[in-house]
This record gives sequence, C-alpha cells and structure tokens, in this order.
Amino acid sequence: MLLNASLAVMLFLFSCAKDPIPEPLDFAYDLYPISVGDYRTYEVDSIVFNDFTGDIDSFKYQVQEFIAEEYKDLENRTSFKFHRLFRQNSSENWAIGDVWSITPTSQRLETREENIPYIKLIFPIEYQSNWDGNALNTFEDEIFEVKTFDSTATILNEQRKLSRVEHYNRVNLIERQSKQEIFARGIGPIYYQQEYVFRKTDGINFENDVDSGFTRVAHIIDYFVQ
Repeated sequence: MLLNASLAVMLFLFSCAKDPIPEPLDFAYDLYPISVGDYRTYEVDSIVFNDFTGDIDSFKYQVQEFIAEEYKDLENRTSFKFHRLFRQNSSENWAIGDVWSITPTSQRLETREENIPYIKLIFPIEYQSNWDGNALNTFEDEIFEVKTFDSTATILNEQRKLSRVEHYNRVNLIERQSKQEIFARGIGPIYYQQEYVFRKTDGINFENDVDSGFTRVAHIIDYFVQ
C-alpha cells in the first residue's frame, strides 16, 4: 500500500513538471532589414568580352540602393520602392538609374527588378533551403539554394553572420554561367556575383577562340540600416 502511494506521488510530481520552453523559431528576417531611409553602397567591377574584336573591357563604378518610399501594392501589402543610384567614383554626384521595389512578407522576400518579379529569400531559411526564384515570373524554373548559413566573417570592421544563396552555376567547355548573393544579418545583401560567358570556338584552332558575355562582382563599401 505504501509503495503504491509513493508511486502515485512520483507520477503526480512528474506530470506537474514543466516541459522545457522551446527555442523561438529563427526566421532570419534580419538577413534583409528594410526601412525607409536605409541604403547600401557597392563597388562594382565588371568585365565585358567582345567576341567581334576579341577585346576585353573592364569597368568600375558604384551603385547605391536607397529605400525611398513605403506604399501598398495591388494586393494591399506593405512594399518599398528603392532607387538604384549610379556614379563612377566617390568624387561624382549620384544619378538615378532605376526604381525597383521590394515586398517583405512573413514567408518570403519578393523583389521587382526591371518590372520582373523574383523571390529573393524565403522564411524561415536555413542551410540547404531551396526555392524557385522565378516562381512569380514566366521564366524557366531557377532553383535558388542556401549554400552556407550563418557563417561568420568581418564586414566593414564588424563581425557578422553571413548566408550565401546560389541562383545557378552552370559550367562546361563552352559556357560559364553563375550567379550568387551573400547576405549579412543586420545589413542585408553585401556581395553579388554574376558570370555569363560563352566561348566561340570551331573546335579546331583554339588560338582563335574568343569569349563573349560579361562578369560582374559587387561588394558593399558603406551602408545605413535603422
């Protein structure tokens, strides 16, 4: 009888013990913070291959993405217009080039670039997360994939957690096509790389092979995020 009573007390105490509080789900929204007045400035290096002349031209310039306005889109969602400003170097004034838009939702981050919608990020996001970045447009499926998540690096003298998203990577004997972005928590996109190069060859005289296309790399040099 005493044994049964003790067992009953133990079961009661066990049933009253509180379950551990689960860690809150990290959606990683801070991979792309957005507020009116935020800006990110990038140094861009571009190489253009001219397959007619065989020349290789290099260009260097700066781009600033400035969050200029908050508005409601056609679905009554909070969206933001951001101006893309261009200049050759820091001694010149900015000139507006494009007006794009960005729409953050609880599940994804949508952008509209040259009036073409893309899904830039999904939430929650983690290592090897993948999604069709072209799901909102008429292009062929393009599976974006998180190749690294929350790796640590020093960005503009600050320790930050970074995530790298690969858009595509196709390399063979006649083409090199790749595109990727890196995002830093608390900053947003800090690095962009795109390569679209084709080799023009007859397969016989390789000394006459020439490339056509371009490469473009942008890295952040300044930012303001509220």
